[in-house]
Amino acid sequence: MRFKILTELETEVVHFARACIKHNDRAVARRVLKKISRIIPNSQVLDELNFTLLARHKM
Repeated sequence: MRFKILTELETEVVHFARACIKHNDRAVARRVLKKISRIIPNSQVLDELNFTLLARHKM
């Protein structure tokens, strides 16, 4: 049951963060990803999205 809840949370966070990035609100996306990475520390999907966000920021 816990796995299902965390998977759904991860999915919704990814959708929300991508929507924030699409609307040029990277600060909110970064903040949400940082908080959720404390709850789900070893998520590859969140790590990739966070890396993408940081790579775009440095450009």
